[in-house]
Order: sequence, then structure tokens, then C-alpha cells
Amino acid sequence: MDAQSIALLACLVVVLLCTSSVCLMMLRQSAESRVILQRLSGEKKAVPIEARENLLGEFGLLRWIGSRLSTKKGGPAIRQSLLQAGIYGTNAGAIYIGAKVTLLLFSVAVVGAVLSFVPLSPVWGSYLSLFLVGFFFFLPNMYLARKKRDRMHRVRAALPSAIDLVEICVDAGMSLDTAWKNVGEEIGRIDKLLSVEMRLTQLERSIGVPKDEAMRRMSERTQVKEIAAFSTLLAQADRFGSSISSALRTFTETLRDKDATQAEEAAQKMAVKMLFPMVIFIFPSLLLITMGPAMLNLAKNL
Repeated sequence: MDAQSIALLACLVVVLLCTSSVCLMMLRQSAESRVILQRLSGEKKAVPIEARENLLGEFGLLRWIGSRLSTKKGGPAIRQSLLQAGIYGTNAGAIYIGAKVTLLLFSVAVVGAVLSFVPLSPVWGSYLSLFLVGFFFFLPNMYLARKKRDRMHRVRAALPSAIDLVEICVDAGMSLDTAWKNVGEEIGRIDKLLSVEMRLTQLERSIGVPKDEAMRRMSERTQVKEIAAFSTLLAQADRFGSSISSALRTFTETLRDKDATQAEEAAQKMAVKMLFPMVIFIFPSLLLITMGPAMLNLAKNL
């Protein structure tokens, strides 16, 4: 492989990486999603309508490709996956499919160019083709998986504090719905993501969705199982007439005990996880530093 082929391969890979970055940013920076999140988080600065239309117009190509290829059977699953990643725009599903198809076409073009200019054996050419095409086609899936995981951890970390605030408001004489609404507004100073989810749940409650159904939807959006357990706890408290404040207090104590247990387990696993880096990287360096001079002297004397 000569220098010209290496330079061409590097340029094509850079172009493909830039294209994938643009496609992923179109999902993350969807104007419609930003407007929805701004309204739910209570931000006073509103995006002008003209700016929204211009931003949405930038995604016309991806949206057009995705709308032509999307099916009714796979649409709800993609929509649910995007909601779990925090992407609420109505056109996000079409943009997502368009991004996958665009990356697939670009990766096929890059593979074709590489195989045309770089002499590779059929076996290595097949391996390279499968790797590049598969990697860039599933890159949006990996992006959504990372977004889901980050959102789940953030919501789970802020949930005990939010439930504590709800319990304090209920003890002060507020109803559960009023306390949930007030905490959803105030918790945005600490964690906007949880605030958005709580506001969405309160919005569903205001249009007539039952409490357990709204909480179940919030659990599906955030993938936090503790929210579903919280919904079950509230339903049992309403059914048997027990104190809601005591149930909330017990629930937060259970969450914090679970967090402490998980932290202890992670600390105990840390010693085993550190064993492999120490053996592979640190121990050979120490052995070389300690035994190197002695081995050099021994080699000179012999």
C-alpha cells in the first residue's frame, strides 16, 4: 500500500466520520425536540417560529428519505426508542431512519473506493467491507443506546431527592398531584431531565390519564424500574387507605439503601477489575525498572 492509497483512505474515512457526526447531531439538535424540551423545562426564552422552521428545513433530505422507507410496523418501536433517548420530535423517527440509510450509502461508497484503489485480498476486503458497513449502519443505534443509558442513570440518581421533596410537600398538606407538579418545577434547578419527565407525567394527568398509567409511561420513557415500583406503591396506598407520606418516606429509604448496597458492591469489585490493568501494564514496567539494571550488569560481567 503506497502513500497515495493511505492518504485516499484517510480522506474517505474522515469524510465518512464527518457525515456520521452531522447525522447524529441532526437527531440531537432537532429544533422541534428543543422547542418541546424548552416548554417542558419552563425556560422563558422561546425559539422564534421562523428559526424553528429554518432549523426543521435543514433536515428535509433525511426526513424525506426516512419517510419513504419507514413502515407502520417498525414505527412504534423506533418512536419508543427515541423517546427513551430523550428525542421527542414528531419527525425524529424519519430523521433517524434517514440517517441510517445515509450512513449506509456513504459507507458502501467508501468501501468501494477503498477496494478500487487499495490492493487487498478478497478475504481482507470482505472483512473490511463488513466492518465499515456494519459499524456505520449501526452507529445511530449505538448513539441511542448511550443516550438511553445516560438518561436512565441521571433520572435514577435524582429520583430519591425528588421523592423526598414530594414527601415534604405532602406532609405540609398538599395533595399528591399538586406536590408532584411543584416538585417537577423546582427540581429543574438541580436536574432538568427529571423535571421534564415529571412535567410530562403531570401533563398526561391533566388530560385525564390515570395516575398508574402516567407513571408506567414515565417508567418506560426513562427505563427506571423504581418508578414503576413507585406507581405500585401509590396504588396500594390508595387502595388500602394507608398514609402516603409514610409510604413515600419508606420508598426513599429503600432507594438509598439500594444505592448504598450497589456502591459497596462496586467498591468490592474494584480490586478484581484493577488486577488485569496492573498485571498487563504496571507490573511489567515495575519489573523492568527493578530488574533492568541488574540484568544489564549481569550481561556485562558474563
